[in-house]
Amino acid sequence: MHIITARSLAVVLLALSSAVVAATPSQRHFTLPNHGSFDLVAPSDWTDELTQPPGDLPPTIQFGPRSGPSFQVLVSAGGVPAVGATVPDDAKIRAEVAAAAKAAESQSVEKSLPLLTLTGPSGSGYYFVATDRAPALGEWKYLTQGIIRVDDIVLVFSILTNDGQEATVKAALEMLRNAVHKLSGAV
Repeated sequence: MHIITARSLAVVLLALSSAVVAATPSQRHFTLPNHGSFDLVAPSDWTDELTQPPGDLPPTIQFGPRSGPSFQVLVSAGGVPAVGATVPDDAKIRAEVAAAAKAAESQSVEKSLPLLTLTGPSGSGYYFVATDRAPALGEWKYLTQGIIRVDDIVLVFSILTNDGQEATVKAALEMLRNAVHKLSGAV
């Protein structure tokens, strides 16, 4: 029988409370040139780095760990329509993700890559999951990739992970599912 002392209980509680604090989500705000902004709620123990190409091109955000095993989540506000144009419809988004899945099949363990749906309060989209047949040293084994429409924009995403990082994929998909687009001047 194992006897729990007050000291060992305190150590366990401290470790658990630290894990809860590290996993607490934090809101991240990103500006889109001439298209308002969007908010993502990401785990607080993730870093983010925004890359803004020149001109009116949309930014790409790269998320990664503050510490621990490496992963990468890339999110780009792709398909931001020109003023007055429309956002791709569901059929177009599905077709684009299906084409990307078909292209990834040649390097994946899976013989076919079925499309999965991703639905949130502000929109929906599609994604697929592929396992790299022969990842090179330093590369990731798993790719989760897709597009989700969020109100008047689409977010193109890639989630790159290794074994044991299912929680990272789940957190990234939840972040994307709950993305919010705000038009300029909107409160």
